This record gives sequence, structure tokens and C-alpha cells, in this order.
Amino acid sequence: MNIKGNKIQPSEAVEYLQKFYSRIDPSSINESTLPGVYYKAALQASNDKVNRIRRGITIYGVLDGQADDQIIGELVRAGLL
Repeated sequence: MNIKGNKIQPSEAVEYLQKFYSRIDPSSINESTLPGVYYKAALQASNDKVNRIRRGITIYGVLDGQADDQIIGELVRAGLL
């Protein structure tokens, strides 16, 4: 976000992240949804570079206020899905 010069208020960041994390329910994870992709990336080899990049793109999109389909599109374009 710094590279693009985007600024976000801490209170907004907390709100966006809380909303996103509240959608992650391990008992009903569907890998075709953004929360499911994020959950799987967080669970599998957390030090694996590909999963770190998946998580980074996801959190960047969440903090940037992007819709799930936009973030998934970015992951697809990056060859991560």
C-alpha cells in the first residue's frame, strides 16, 4: 500500500480486517471463496513463499476495500489460483 501511496486510517484497517476475519469459518470452508483461499494459505506451510504471497495479496485487497472477486481475479492473474 505504501508503494502506491494509498493511505488508510488505523480504525478503517481494523474494521476491514475484522469483517474479513469474521467470515472465516473453518467448519464450512469452501476453497472457491476468498476466505477459503486465505484460510487454506494460512494453514498450509505458513513459511511457503506462494502462500505468503496469497495472504499478502488478499490482505492488501481487503485493506484497499476491493471486492472478493477483484482479489480473486488478482490471485488468478498472478498464477496463484
